[in-house]
Amino acid sequence: MRQFYNHYKRQIDSYFSTVQSYTYFLVFFIFIIKGIIDLFQKGHYYLLKYLQAAATSFLSGLAFFGIILAIECLYERHRRKKYQK
Repeated sequence: MRQFYNHYKRQIDSYFSTVQSYTYFLVFFIFIIKGIIDLFQKGHYYLLKYLQAAATSFLSGLAFFGIILAIECLYERHRRKKYQK
């Protein structure tokens, strides 16, 4: 596992920073922006709905960015093998 991390350190670090930025965006957008809009329009702050939406979006984002990470790692592996020959 350590060798895998060393080979793909740049891609893995990029993945975690992207997921972190995505999480900040979700928290800001769902809990603050959407919450304020719902509070003024409907008169209620739907915390459980926001938690559910945030969890679903977070897991979907993790899967999406994980697929992108896998593609980047496969491309890097292909590129490394191509230039080793």
